[in-house]
Amino acid sequence: MISNFEKLKKQEAIKVLSDLHNKGDFDFLLKLAKRFVEKYPGNVNGLNILAIANKRLGNFYKAKEIFEFIIKQSNKPQAFLFSNLANLFFDLGKIDDSIVNHKKALEIEPNNLNSISGMGLSLSEKGNEEEAVKWFKKSYKINPIDDGINFNLATSLRKLRKFDEAAFHYSKSKKRLSKSFQLECIYQSSSKSTSDFYDLVDELNAMPLDPLAACLTKHASIRYSKEDKYSFCSEPFKMIKKYSLFEDNSIDKNIIDDFLEEVEQSKISMKHQSLLNRGIQSAGNLFLLESPAIIKMKEVIHEKIKIYKDEFSESDDGFLKKWPNEFIIHGWLVVINDGGNLKPHMHKEGWLSSSIYLKRPNKKSDNDGDLMFSLHGADYETDGISFPEKIYEINEGDIVMFPSSLFHSTIPFKSNKKRITLAFDVIPIN
Repeated sequence: MISNFEKLKKQEAIKVLSDLHNKGDFDFLLKLAKRFVEKYPGNVNGLNILAIANKRLGNFYKAKEIFEFIIKQSNKPQAFLFSNLANLFFDLGKIDDSIVNHKKALEIEPNNLNSISGMGLSLSEKGNEEEAVKWFKKSYKINPIDDGINFNLATSLRKLRKFDEAAFHYSKSKKRLSKSFQLECIYQSSSKSTSDFYDLVDELNAMPLDPLAACLTKHASIRYSKEDKYSFCSEPFKMIKKYSLFEDNSIDKNIIDDFLEEVEQSKISMKHQSLLNRGIQSAGNLFLLESPAIIKMKEVIHEKIKIYKDEFSESDDGFLKKWPNEFIIHGWLVVINDGGNLKPHMHKEGWLSSSIYLKRPNKKSDNDGDLMFSLHGADYETDGISFPEKIYEINEGDIVMFPSSLFHSTIPFKSNKKRITLAFDVIPIN
């Protein structure tokens, strides 16, 4: 195949590379793209495909190097180069750099759909949902049937609590979790009925499991005194596990200090968000950064996931029995200051969620700074009904793992020291 590829004319070879990209065969794409670039060293399309193949395979810094090389050596760089570089910066959590490059793309090509949508994603990541919606509506006007555009627009509308409009756009998307997000909007909408909710639950029961649907059906079962027939996780409190990474020598304080220093040196964006009181969190996925302590932490996490799964190997819950064949680990830092807390929330795109407590201020009163789990959160209606809660005492070096369907929060604390947590999700790959 490679020898035949090298005999192709330039445009024929580019078509083969494009077909491989569309099929998602990135390992082979990388091999052929390297051969193409060796034969045509200055070809912009070939270098662009080579950068994309590296990015898709997790070689983010190599991809960044190639994109920046193409732009630098081009007398008149094309808009898609800035747009692709902007998307790479977004994934790395460098949101301001992403916005700068999307703007450059749009100066060249005002209707560049990739950068119009990219501006919306970047502004949403910074917490500016009103502006994000404006950009997403521009992209929707250009392509109203695109799954991603409808999903992104719906997500910002949902965050603005425009539930009916959000539900409409989720209904037009076939992306993973679209139906569950639509279900959440129906559950929170004042114009929808209980039967509307359970009609969509019936549809979801025939689809792959996900934690958001599980969270909603569990909450509704308590609120409406109905049986929860969704098979993700029947008793989520029993699936919470805590391990001490210090006691089993997985990490020590030096590794934590190195980890935090490497994150700081990466200059990723930090952002405020509505759930965090007196705190900030990092943007992007920390585990895309290529440095020793971060790589070490990722290895520890994979080992703990295996231990966790083995511990519950006898469970009949879909959470364990239908564990995703392929997944990524998505991680971010949460930094909370004196008097701060993190409100009840659950991780809608995860499967398994976890927190590693890197810096934990000493307690000044019972449970301050500890972790609370609940079957209620997100300002869902309770109709005056009490929902179960459980508090876990946490110490520096602890890792707590639990199904992503569980609401969890941080109890406020008083200290002149920061509480720093590495949060991460196991996220299924479609």
